[in-house]
Amino acid sequence: MTAPAADSATTATRPKTVFVMPFSHLDLLWLGNREECVSRGCRVFQEAVRICEMEPGFRFMIEDGVFLEQFLLLRPDWKPRLVELIRVGRIEPPAKWCTITQSNVDGEVLGRNFLYGLRYTQELGAERPRALHLGDLPAHPSSLPRVMRHAGFESLVISRGGPMTVPLFRWRSSDDAIDAEVVCWHAPYCYNWGLPLGESCGAFNAEHAERVAKEVAVMAGRSASHVFMHYGWDLSVPTDAALDNLANWNRTYDTPLCWSTQAEFFDAVRDEPDIPVFHGEMPTVWGNWPDTAYLDVTIHHDEAVSALLLAERLTAIAAVRGETPSATTLERWWKLLLESLDHNYSAVATEETHARKNRLTHAVTEAATRHARHHLSRVAASVPREGDDVPVVVFNPTSHRRSETVYARAVLYGDAQALTPASRKTFHLVDRRGVAVPMDICELRVSAADQLDFAFAARDVPGMGHDTYYIRFGEPRLAPQPSTNSRIDIDGQTGEIRLLDADERPLATLCFRAVEQQPGNQIMQLTETGRVFPLLVETVGEPVSTALREIRHIRGEIAGTPVSLEATFDRVAETHDVAATIEHAGAGYLRFQLLIRPEGGVDPASLVIGNPFGSNAFDALVPGCAPARDDEVLPDTYGRTREAQGWFLMQGKDQPRALAVATQRRLIEHRDDGIAVNLLSSMSAKWIKPAEVFHPFVGTYPSRLRFHTVAPNDRAAAARLAQTLWHPMPVTCDYSGGGVTPDEPSHAAIAVHPDHVSLSAFKIADDGDGVIVRVVETAGNPCSASVAVRGIDGPVFETDLVETTGAQIDPARIELGAFEIKTLRFTGPRVEINRLD
Repeated sequence: MTAPAADSATTATRPKTVFVMPFSHLDLLWLGNREECVSRGCRVFQEAVRICEMEPGFRFMIEDGVFLEQFLLLRPDWKPRLVELIRVGRIEPPAKWCTITQSNVDGEVLGRNFLYGLRYTQELGAERPRALHLGDLPAHPSSLPRVMRHAGFESLVISRGGPMTVPLFRWRSSDDAIDAEVVCWHAPYCYNWGLPLGESCGAFNAEHAERVAKEVAVMAGRSASHVFMHYGWDLSVPTDAALDNLANWNRTYDTPLCWSTQAEFFDAVRDEPDIPVFHGEMPTVWGNWPDTAYLDVTIHHDEAVSALLLAERLTAIAAVRGETPSATTLERWWKLLLESLDHNYSAVATEETHARKNRLTHAVTEAATRHARHHLSRVAASVPREGDDVPVVVFNPTSHRRSETVYARAVLYGDAQALTPASRKTFHLVDRRGVAVPMDICELRVSAADQLDFAFAARDVPGMGHDTYYIRFGEPRLAPQPSTNSRIDIDGQTGEIRLLDADERPLATLCFRAVEQQPGNQIMQLTETGRVFPLLVETVGEPVSTALREIRHIRGEIAGTPVSLEATFDRVAETHDVAATIEHAGAGYLRFQLLIRPEGGVDPASLVIGNPFGSNAFDALVPGCAPARDDEVLPDTYGRTREAQGWFLMQGKDQPRALAVATQRRLIEHRDDGIAVNLLSSMSAKWIKPAEVFHPFVGTYPSRLRFHTVAPNDRAAAARLAQTLWHPMPVTCDYSGGGVTPDEPSHAAIAVHPDHVSLSAFKIADDGDGVIVRVVETAGNPCSASVAVRGIDGPVFETDLVETTGAQIDPARIELGAFEIKTLRFTGPRVEINRLD
């Protein structure tokens, strides 16, 4: 039985149909290692093709491009048959590359996941999928509808954390964002609801039928239109039994079942007049989120993303400068990173999965960093130099001007006597105008090639550009000017850190602690016991104060776990950095937290959370969202926490300024006494294995947060602060004697205005035709923006996340709505793309 055609009858007079979508949830790293899982995927696809060819009404949906690519590489003889079924709409092709989480990754990660999945589908000759399936994912940010529409999606299927009483709804990124709206179906019976139709759970007997019939009746009563049912499970293989079971159902029950794709279901319901409209966030239903239980993996994810974006931007600059960089190398690294970001962390092959993710992220970071250094060295080689001065080039990979303390290493070749310990004051640092720049010497190793580690004040480095400083010999450098004012106050008994602003006004108090938990009956189900372990201080270091920084160190333990803390006030940027290192021994169920207490306590209405390409108020939630049947979070703890990607913003009661906090992706919780930021969590795995397993693994776990005061509700400033933390300014020294065609000492490759419009991507176009610039409005203020790429004066076209060229646009006048994403193609440089590279 195939999907019925859509008609104009109202839901009150038309019988409801259950649209059954066969699929197999393609876990890449859950039921085995990668090779075992993709091998199972090959069997899944072969059976799906066979049944489709045997039964004309049967349908099937393929979730991920990475599985389909592996199938066609291993079984190319099946390609004509599968592609033909995709072409006629019998098999729904993948809409993404991997099943990665949505709420706690950089927006560009989401974009690349859609780009590679959709592009692979189009290369097979299929139409671009309009529906997105996120069945097993635990959280859905308020920005997702806008991101989806920018990728060309119109509809969405989820099965975790959605509204419990309204399965079919229109979901918008904000109240009036009609252009950022998708039609959404939430299946509270999880993505395996229709599994009894097959043999995976035994024959479709009377007990199974009655259970499903009752659930169908419930869903039909809740839906404003027809009902959507998943049929499948983790790497489950479709079976012939499903055909007989569906026929038997239709002979027995009044509500008919029909085979369907997602596209056929949404075509039937999209124009219904009574579908309610919701907006807001759907919080996580994984209460002990693996990003804190597997912190050693996820921190490396963030480093890899930062390295890839830096390599992309410098590669695009090289292309504009007339060089011929390799863009295909970056694509390969992006795909490897996406695999390491797969939502599965542990199960059958826990240790192997953990090790593989670490290897992948380290490899991607190293390769991207090497690629970026190569192109940055070419930029440095083009700046002018005079005499023995050594150029020190600072590159700013963000689109806003930055002033902060940066760290550099110079290897000074030549006369070893020039830098003997007795003559360290015979050199200093100057800017491009020859003005001396404050610097701290961190370490000097004297040998045949002297290594100098130093920090200095880089001020007003242009966005997406470089500035040049010079190590100059023969003159005394400026003596450090230590400040007598303290910006950090530490309680030697409790270890509490009090942050003060530049005018000595208190900002917030930081308290480190651990909360004891006890495991539930499933993975990640943990509840607090009520016991809290404070930081026991062993030593508090003496303040180190220079013209650039004030640094304080604390060492102690929490519940027997060694902890070291470093608090730094950057006098150049006027920001506080707080780093915590936990030496985890792997014992006990503990949640290590940093409790942030702003002066006067937290005003709940002021709490805003950063998410991919956007932000969300803490209390702006989709009405009625709650844990579904198979969710891991406990119902009484649902909604207490949020996932913050990059930053969050809060304001103390009766305080004129807000506190912006930059961090890597974190689970945060609003408590009566402040905001608790998860630094490291344990996790129970007894649901998977007979023996209880404690995560994280034994090891050393670093965390880092950055604090700065901003105007109330200044989301754009908070987003910029996060960019400074996770997109540091790299520094390189040039020894080549200057380029053949000298460039300016200070140069910006791109100019983006105004400041609340942020550069998200600058890259070579995926097809090699021109460069892609993606910008996002970050303050919630509609505006007219401008983007200029220096060296390109050809036509500019608006495009989307998948880089499909649209209408020509004036880059000097780009109309942006609140939090809107715009992607532009600047034509000009052409880079040959070899997909087999």
